[in-house]
Amino acid sequence: MAGFKKIAKLLVAAALAGAFVFSAAACTAPTNPDSGLVEPVDRNRTQLYVGNFNRGYGDEWILTLKERFEEFYKDKEFEPGTGKKGVQIMVDNLQEAGNTYINSMKTSRNAVIFNELVYYNDYVNQGLVAPIDDVVKGDLSVYGDTGTIEDKMYDQHKKFYKSIDGHYYGIPHYSSFTGIIYDVDMFDNAGLYFAYDQENSMDGFIINKSDRRSAGPDGEYCQVCAANGYNYSAHNCDDGLPATYDEYFRLCDYIDAMGDMATIWTGTHRAYYLGYLLRSLAVDYEGMDQILLNYDFSGTATNLVESIDADGTVHKRAATPIQNSNGYELYTSAGRYYALDFLHRLIFNEEGKSSGYWYPNSFTGGMSQLEAQDLYLTSVYENERIAMLFDGIWWENEAKDTFRDMSVGDSSMSRENRRFGFMPFPKAEAKDVGVKKNTMMDTLYSMAFINANCMDDPVTYDLAKKFLMFAYTQESLEEFTVVTSAPKSLKYEISSENQKKMSYFGRSVWNNYKNSDVVYPISTNSLYLNNQSSFEYASTFRTEVNDVVYTDIGSAMYNNGFTAKQMFEGIAAVNSKTSWENAYEQYFEKDTKTSVLS
Repeated sequence: MAGFKKIAKLLVAAALAGAFVFSAAACTAPTNPDSGLVEPVDRNRTQLYVGNFNRGYGDEWILTLKERFEEFYKDKEFEPGTGKKGVQIMVDNLQEAGNTYINSMKTSRNAVIFNELVYYNDYVNQGLVAPIDDVVKGDLSVYGDTGTIEDKMYDQHKKFYKSIDGHYYGIPHYSSFTGIIYDVDMFDNAGLYFAYDQENSMDGFIINKSDRRSAGPDGEYCQVCAANGYNYSAHNCDDGLPATYDEYFRLCDYIDAMGDMATIWTGTHRAYYLGYLLRSLAVDYEGMDQILLNYDFSGTATNLVESIDADGTVHKRAATPIQNSNGYELYTSAGRYYALDFLHRLIFNEEGKSSGYWYPNSFTGGMSQLEAQDLYLTSVYENERIAMLFDGIWWENEAKDTFRDMSVGDSSMSRENRRFGFMPFPKAEAKDVGVKKNTMMDTLYSMAFINANCMDDPVTYDLAKKFLMFAYTQESLEEFTVVTSAPKSLKYEISSENQKKMSYFGRSVWNNYKNSDVVYPISTNSLYLNNQSSFEYASTFRTEVNDVVYTDIGSAMYNNGFTAKQMFEGIAAVNSKTSWENAYEQYFEKDTKTSVLS
């Protein structure tokens, strides 16, 4: 298979990246300045060390930012009397994230850090991050922008980042949505869109590219495409895509009947990636207000399950007030059940055998996310083409080497010319089509901050603040999105000129982002603030069946044939009233004092 040659290259690259380690020292006095950096130190300029988590979104965006910042300050003397002029941004490509990186912070040379899985309270309470109120509230006009970074922040983030002592210690970094990526070129050429005219269709799907499509998940026909004579090639919309779970599996059947493969995901990291899928589906079902209850623990739950019939019919409880003391009841929300039912239907057919919808290695440990991406892309050369990939919006950047290799001698295979879309989620129930807005969750807790160990060095601290402000100008926000295809977690627009520079997938992500409710899983409730890592939503599908606890939900279902109902009921068993009280009882007296984000 053509893809395996490229996989070998990717594995070598991954091995080299894994070996890319530097010896850390204090940011004001690195013992080995050239170790682990993209360029040698220029002794004629002042250095600022910047750490960037170099995984999904890579480092192209920060290297571009670095060049512009250095050009802006090329004539500035930051250390008078030393003969140095200008600044050199020394980019460290970090391999550690979250609380693992905490262990490196006090001795790290990096003054500014862009990282993910940053559990805010843990970093602030250990004194690892510097206050940056003047950065967040500083006038951006010096960099040709208007207003402040605070003006660009959502109210949720403003409250969250000031929740500890009234000061800012971080700024939201990138968004991290996960879901279903689909091959637009394949969908167009194979007619994998539902038809508006079901009677004159191919088993419900369009026959010709110019056929009018169904309204799709949002329940509304695209007026732009209608005005263009139903020429969908020049516009990104959801018309023709599956509106419901039932339609999604009709699509999978149709793809299977054509002799192609419906889906692929990483086998090595299936626990995480299928967990991401479950989370995304559940979040979309619940919607903004109901999902935020899982972090605020203050409000009324309307989707809690009373019982589930043998045929899968869900009966809901009466509206239930939620506070800190009964937060465990949220683990019986219907969104979790419907997500598990989707996964079960994906894995098994009605006879309980493999559905045939997914690539075989998706349930083995021998296929990384890079290999899955490679197989997905190179299946264009195979008799059995793969239509969809379960991954995060960072996948396209991770697969850049494969795009590059495929485009050698054939520019149509490049990242710029191939077309992939980020599919709006189909609805579990037909009654919600056109009623419930698409809802996505940003859950990698990505943050930018300044290392507290640089505060005693006025030159470094001042430069760090300047660089952080520069990174959040309008130009820098747009540039990040053009390069990575991912939105920053702030309020901003992208000019039509810059949208033309984006890949088709990047425009699809941006279109979804602007037309969806976006949930940021944060809260000022002390129960959440002090236990943030325990409320990562994908991990809340942990279940117990037949006295065995499972965290790899997809494998448990696949290997044991468990039903969605069994696994759903097991979630409540793991998250019982007793376990909740044992873990969080100290916060119950604060029920009436909860500060809720809105």
